[in-house]
Amino acid sequence: MLWISGFRPSILFPIVLNSVGGELSAEQRQRIEAVKAETRRKEREITQAMARVQETVAEQPVYSLMRRFGKLVDGEVTEFDTAMERLKAAMLVVVENADALQGWTAAEVVGILSPAQGVKLLAAVARFQLQSRRWGVEKDSERERMAVDEAFPPPA
Repeated sequence: MLWISGFRPSILFPIVLNSVGGELSAEQRQRIEAVKAETRRKEREITQAMARVQETVAEQPVYSLMRRFGKLVDGEVTEFDTAMERLKAAMLVVVENADALQGWTAAEVVGILSPAQGVKLLAAVARFQLQSRRWGVEKDSERERMAVDEAFPPPA
């Protein structure tokens, strides 16, 4: 469900269908399907770009520098810093592209809908985000309870 910088933009399409799907005209459905196809294509591109960035961490010389991080000497520290700066810059581009795709997808879909449909969709998205947040908080609480139970088992 989660993606590079939040939710996948394509998560919007099931929400559209659930919130206003019955109200869509044939033209709106067709236009939304076109946005959906373009969104999925761009998601794949961004996911592949992220994979390439992540693969650079496992490549030489970055991997060997990371393994020896605590033992690096002056020249290697500079080399490591340069490699990390390149990695951060590449990650920033991917995250910015993911954010842009999220914004583009939302704007395109809302632009296709009538004002009343747009309000219904935005309300449904807000409910989805709140429910997702609540679920995440519950899961975090469960993990914390399990960790405490493991750290402090009841006396036998």
